[in-house]
Amino acid sequence: MFRTPVLSLLFVAVVACSTVLCQPAMTNTGLIRSSAYREGETQDALALLMVQETTTTGDLNGNGLLGDIIPHVFDPEQGFPVSLGIAAREGRVSPDGLVISLMISEFTDGVDLNGDGDLIDSVAHVLDRRTSDGILNLGIAVNAAPIIVGEQLLCVVDEDGQGRTDLNQDQDRLDHILHVYDVPTKTLTNLRVFVFELEPRFSLVSPGAPIPIMVREDGRDLNGDRDGNDQVLHLFDGALFNVRLAVDRVFSSPLFIIATVMEGRQGNQDLNGDGDTQDHLLYFIDKGDPAQAINLGVSYGFGDPPIFTEQAIYFPVAESMEEQDLNGDGDFLDLGVLHFDPSSGAIQNVGVSYDHLGIYGHDSGLLFAVKESDEGASDLNGDGDLVDAVFHTYEATSGMVRNTGLTGRLFSNVTDTGQVSDGLLLSVREFDVTSDLNRDGDIFDNVLHWLPSTKVSPVNLGLAGVVRCVTERGAILLVDEANQGMQDLNLDGDIDDDVAFGLNFATREVASLGLGMGSSFTCLGDGRLHVIPVSETRANDLNGDGDRNDVVFLTFDFLGCPRAGNVNAGAGAITDVLFVNGSAGSGRERVVEYSVLLPLEIRMKRPPSVSVSRVAPYAVYAWLEVPSRSTQRRLPFGMGVSCQVMPISFETTRPNIIWNNAGKDRVLGRSDLPSSPAPNTFVFVENVRRFATVFLQGLIFDPGSQASVQASITNGILMRPVQ
Repeated sequence: MFRTPVLSLLFVAVVACSTVLCQPAMTNTGLIRSSAYREGETQDALALLMVQETTTTGDLNGNGLLGDIIPHVFDPEQGFPVSLGIAAREGRVSPDGLVISLMISEFTDGVDLNGDGDLIDSVAHVLDRRTSDGILNLGIAVNAAPIIVGEQLLCVVDEDGQGRTDLNQDQDRLDHILHVYDVPTKTLTNLRVFVFELEPRFSLVSPGAPIPIMVREDGRDLNGDRDGNDQVLHLFDGALFNVRLAVDRVFSSPLFIIATVMEGRQGNQDLNGDGDTQDHLLYFIDKGDPAQAINLGVSYGFGDPPIFTEQAIYFPVAESMEEQDLNGDGDFLDLGVLHFDPSSGAIQNVGVSYDHLGIYGHDSGLLFAVKESDEGASDLNGDGDLVDAVFHTYEATSGMVRNTGLTGRLFSNVTDTGQVSDGLLLSVREFDVTSDLNRDGDIFDNVLHWLPSTKVSPVNLGLAGVVRCVTERGAILLVDEANQGMQDLNLDGDIDDDVAFGLNFATREVASLGLGMGSSFTCLGDGRLHVIPVSETRANDLNGDGDRNDVVFLTFDFLGCPRAGNVNAGAGAITDVLFVNGSAGSGRERVVEYSVLLPLEIRMKRPPSVSVSRVAPYAVYAWLEVPSRSTQRRLPFGMGVSCQVMPISFETTRPNIIWNNAGKDRVLGRSDLPSSPAPNTFVFVENVRRFATVFLQGLIFDPGSQASVQASITNGILMRPVQ
């Protein structure tokens, strides 16, 4: 049973929780980031973490040694990483998390994995989580983990590593040859092409969309210019399609491709009619119709990349290369912006120069900074000088440009997955607007603002800091304590930190994550969850190994309440203990559909950290409403986040029904339906309140919790009636 000290602690500090909205959900995994971790591939990083073995994690692959890099699968629904139990140098995961590709070093376990007689290669493996086959060895030496495209893997095989085998029959053994592995049939096919480069965002393409691949001709004429020295664009969507263009840069979104074609490599053709063959021309390719590559007649100036939305593309253009005065100031020295509409093929000049591009909204237009010195030496913000970069907006539908009068730094809202987030973040210099925007008594800070897609004017967030990551749903910000009024924002006794804050676009809430971070910190993830590598030097001993030298993975949920609960968080993977009719709920909402004509079976299992000889007191609450952000509360002592307001917070909202054996009425509310400690199954047969959607969640005794009080929030279940 709950001990008396535990019950008394439940009352302490709940007052603070009752008066403050729930903080964003943060979970410490206790796992250390490997130095080999690839931070650029964010979608993979969310679902597959490369973890360094330590004395606290133990020997995760059972070879008797510590220090290996062990991939962990991070399931957003489960909320905790699970070890694959094998050492690997690198890995990738499919968007649905069911197929995982790995690159495994022969040297780690001293096994010749590709049969070439040495132990120096890295060999491709695959795990199909839909089968019981386990991790399969593909037997090919690769320089990177295979790329997952639907049901197939793209593998670039190193001829030298593969026993110095001539895989494309060109009489040498130094190439990197593209192979395709079909996951369902377990067949490997050699496509016999020399891969120069895979498109940089290959792991982030939409399911079913072709992947751009740059193939070296290697003596074969692949673009019809009668030589064999080019890099020719191909697309792969189950088969390899030759676009027949010699390219040097490829930019891609889920829908479109922009490639830069070299006139000198494309048969020395003058592709834009300017009398020379020295240009790099922009070509447009619709992924839905890859056979049609359209010459846009625009030169790429090797500046900012194109910016994609779902219905438009914006190009940065150097006036000197186009020999046009795009902003009308009488010179050819500036950078202009062109707006391309893929549906009509029309290209429109935005009409002003730019310092740095960004997007606000989705297809509504641009927000970008314009240098006063480039715009005809005009004082664009009326402060009496000509040295500023002033934010302007461009509306795609009307073609209108508007001067906001604000100066500062612009943070693009193109997310790590190539999508456009709901709004744009920027920082405004207080000195330029002569206003104390964060109310700290000075005008020397750069203060963050947010421009939602539904507004035309930025919203002042009142925080001096920078943006570290943006997703479709929110952003993580770093706020400088010294510049934020000399405040100790993470309560560590100093004012030297950059403290992480979460901005939720949907609720427009900004909340501190309570973490002091290094200024170089990065975060990785998808639109909802982020994995944050946190340095212990800024945040104490996060993995409990007695030092502060590690970088530990934490997870952050932009939607706040983790329906997976917090049970067993300190002892292993998050565990579901609450079940309705045998199910812990499906999907992110954890839905269980039930018949109003049949009894309900509700079961509370014992947490894994509770021994068989012990009991696990619990309380379960039922609310006749769907949880919202405003109902979420973080319980004290690390017990987790409750998706609804529980009685211990002393608020007016109360559950409609309580199953309670965890104490007296004064602790967790009057027990409507008394029950026995877990494990326990009971049947709810009455029809009263049985025709509404009901949300269930509870609190259970859990010695494995990281909380100072040995209790944890259970998983939540949304019960939805069906006739």
